[in-house]
Amino acid sequence: MSNRDAIMDVIERLAQRIGRSVAVDDEDLNYVGHSSHRFGDEDMIRLRTLVERRTPEPVREYVLAHGLRRWTEPYLLPAMHRHGFENDRLIYPLRADSQLVGLMWIMHDGDFTQADHAACSEAGDALEGLMRDRAARSTEADERRGREMEALISRDPAAREDALESLRAHGLFAPGRRAVAMVLDAGAPAAVHEALPALRRAWSRSTTALNSRSLTVSGDRGLALLDAAGTEVRAMVLDTADALVRHLQVLSPGTAADLRLGIGSAVAPEEAHLSYEQAQAALAFRGGSGEDDCGEAPAGHSILWDDHPLCGLLHCMMPAELDSARLPTVLRETVGGQPRESLVTVRAYLDTGGNAAATAERMHLHRTTVYYRLRQFEEATGIDLSSGRNRLMLHLWLELEVRFR
Repeated sequence: MSNRDAIMDVIERLAQRIGRSVAVDDEDLNYVGHSSHRFGDEDMIRLRTLVERRTPEPVREYVLAHGLRRWTEPYLLPAMHRHGFENDRLIYPLRADSQLVGLMWIMHDGDFTQADHAACSEAGDALEGLMRDRAARSTEADERRGREMEALISRDPAAREDALESLRAHGLFAPGRRAVAMVLDAGAPAAVHEALPALRRAWSRSTTALNSRSLTVSGDRGLALLDAAGTEVRAMVLDTADALVRHLQVLSPGTAADLRLGIGSAVAPEEAHLSYEQAQAALAFRGGSGEDDCGEAPAGHSILWDDHPLCGLLHCMMPAELDSARLPTVLRETVGGQPRESLVTVRAYLDTGGNAAATAERMHLHRTTVYYRLRQFEEATGIDLSSGRNRLMLHLWLELEVRFR
């Protein structure tokens, strides 16, 4: 008998013994199984949970607010009388080696006998061992899938081919579907490793409706590959990223505050390594000046490669290292020697298409000040800003220069 069949057998036998509906969730309130017999005690939230295979968010928050993680004894959870939660539940925390591995939910009508409690305790003991084994197998599966994900984004074509074949054998990345790489940066080099349990828990809560739910670590950053289909990939990816941050704010507020997500393009699974390279690059699009490297105001935690085509183009054109000695003298010495406020003004002027009024508004300056700085720059460098070729040269240089400071 498989682990799942054994869990379902315990649930069914308990439901018949006590004449009440029984359900089991894992430690993150993700659906595991429920009794098939109907006892007339269902409410709308139970039916919704069975359809969606997860505890709806308002109920999840309600349970967590009652101290779920601290429960060691059966807990009578009062009905919310909202969101379809109309019946009380008796919840048995399932623990193995002091770790919460799941919950057993039982409809409670106030007429629980000692025999009912004894039957529930007996079933709970059996389920604790089964849920512990389930969690161990899930951990092994996550680790295996993490290795396959890393191989899928590697530079070795043979390794990528083998990884894709293995992932497809487990129902992921079927032909015709697309892969989207998401790279997670938590600031300090070891931060992702330290926060990995919380990140995985938040990721699991954020991706219950998705086909691909694994999150692993590659180097000092988290890595997720989303298995995508349809025309609303962008919305799905952003919704997933937002949900990840939202759940992480509860589980690890410090990590959530520092978290940045680089997101690559949706590509054929065979090209997942390209989406990964884009996601890695996207994290570098945001500089330390309050704006990203393309002069656009940063927004939220997510940085999408597809939202920054100029940055992407420059990234593809850039050498890994810049040999400043090879630069034209006018850029290396003349422009490079100008005051920072002068260069910032010139960049804003070029970003706004040579519109002095828009530059003044953007920089909160008087228009006369903008004209004065531009004129000073022209006199100091000998560069005529009315020349299209000079503007192109300066604009490209100012975009590239922030990456090599």
